[in-house]
Amino acid sequence: MDRFFTRMGRAAPYAGLLVAATATIGSLFMSQVLGWLPCEMCWYQRIAMYPILLLLLIGIITADSRVYRYVLPLAVIGGFVSTYHILYQKTDLFPASPCELNSGISCKGDYLNAFNGMITIPTLALIAFGLIVVSAVIARMATDPMLIDDETDDGDETADAKGVPAPVARPSAGLRVAGALLAIALAFGLVYTVGGSLRAAQAPKTPTPLGTPSGSPFATPVSSAANGARLFSEYCTMCHGASGDGITNLAPTLAGSTLVKTGSEDDLLRMIRKGRLPTDADNKSGLLMPQSGGMAAYGDDDLRSVIRYLKTIIR
Repeated sequence: MDRFFTRMGRAAPYAGLLVAATATIGSLFMSQVLGWLPCEMCWYQRIAMYPILLLLLIGIITADSRVYRYVLPLAVIGGFVSTYHILYQKTDLFPASPCELNSGISCKGDYLNAFNGMITIPTLALIAFGLIVVSAVIARMATDPMLIDDETDDGDETADAKGVPAPVARPSAGLRVAGALLAIALAFGLVYTVGGSLRAAQAPKTPTPLGTPSGSPFATPVSSAANGARLFSEYCTMCHGASGDGITNLAPTLAGSTLVKTGSEDDLLRMIRKGRLPTDADNKSGLLMPQSGGMAAYGDDDLRSVIRYLKTIIR
């Protein structure tokens, strides 16, 4: 039993490396190949995940049996961020925050949202962090003499005359490097296989030419008015207020905007897609309005529904 437990402990870092490599490579594939720009909370989860890959790789190569000490805290912190992100997306437990738009992508939306919203990017991150925690705990238990049974089964041919089991041979440096490279190669293969399917099924991402019908990859079909009200509530009120009256030090009232009151849908759509820099002459707040107002994952039809709703509340 001791030998089996020890082998599990020595295999655990490789399993953790496979998970961390898959998560890291997958996140880069999503942003760099699929064009799914990460929101601010996604960046926090990346900050927790990316060092885990490096730490596990170094720990395996140097045969550091206590690498779990450095990996476990990062995985736990990352798991908490993923949990918060999921709750932020799916519930109303936490208020919206303007700081989430620093990247130009709202943390409320999700490019994936598969299986009726059950599988999202933060959900995948939480699963990855959870698996890494499990592997770190196994590695921890396998190196703690207080948790290992000292008894050996009768008839164990590997035990000496006193019944003490023979030590499990430590893999050579070459085998450790080969195991690490194999785990990373498997991660590349997994991302290539799944990512290829996502890329083949991927609809063109925004911005799209004006007048091109397109829909949100994660919104259920609803009437234009209701859809516009929902999107305005989720993405715009944090800066512009529930009625477009503006919020001090964030954004002025929309009622004072000539473009909002008299501009065409196409003009407003161009402005929203472009965003407004703090140095823009028409920017009255001096703060960044992100491209697409944080709704970069949504299509033109969705943004037009927001514009139509806006014109019903701004007179």
